Amino acid sequence: MDHYTLADASETEVAFRPTTASATAALTTAPAALVTVGENGKIKNYVGAALKLLTASSTATVRIRGDGAAINKTVTVTEIVKRRLAADQLAFSQENELGWTAHSETYTPNKPRLDTLKATRNVPFLLVVLQRTAA
Repeated sequence: MDHYTLADASETEVAFRPTTASATAALTTAPAALVTVGENGKIKNYVGAALKLLTASSTATVRIRGDGAAINKTVTVTEIVKRRLAADQLAFSQENELGWTAHSETYTPNKPRLDTLKATRNVPFLLVVLQRTAA
């Protein structure tokens, strides 16, 4: 790749949404509370952030999102949060969204007689929406 320069980079998100109207409404609304799970972060930090957002009086919805290798950790964080909410006897609902993000990069050649390269990677993601409901 020494003979190429990055010309353009773009992302396109493709998701598989549930077919029910309530699930689509829960996923398409844009709440401010988002916990993005990374590969190198600690689970207890993500759980603490999600619980703090859910137990705050102003926020009734939290989104937990993980990309690529962090999907397993996202599931773990979600299950721990659900267990702690159930222990505190708080009612909640859960909606899931699976999909992938297509990362496209275009490279232009620095030397003559080389072709333009386009590389596309599909990175899977999991988005879990936990919403407090009336008990």
